[in-house]
Amino acid sequence: MPKTAIAKRTFKIVDLIRRRDTFEYIVVPKFPVEVNIEVTTSSRIGTPKPAPSAVLDRLESAARAKLDEYENIITEECAKIEKKIAELIKNPSEHPEDQPEKMAQTSTAMVKTRWKARGARLIKRSKIG
Repeated sequence: MPKTAIAKRTFKIVDLIRRRDTFEYIVVPKFPVEVNIEVTTSSRIGTPKPAPSAVLDRLESAARAKLDEYENIITEECAKIEKKIAELIKNPSEHPEDQPEKMAQTSTAMVKTRWKARGARLIKRSKIG
């Protein structure tokens, strides 16, 4: 049975969406994120060495890049919806009066539920050895 060694690293991000103040109609809640990185090394002979810090650095960098990608996607989608809501408000005669408000409420709920469905955790696992 191989022996294993586990190297762990955790980092937290206070808020995934840093540019939430740019939205006028959509309420974007705070999304605190905690990322746990765990690397398991194994050895059949002798005691395994924990993963080098360079491996954890690369995994942390990849996790941060993915979180930046999530932020950009959410921000771009909210900006598109904001633009649609602004157009509806400018031209109220073409649409029912409550449509912009319903769209803002639906968009806010969508952002909240999609993020919860994805989960606020990103766990990277890599097996070396």
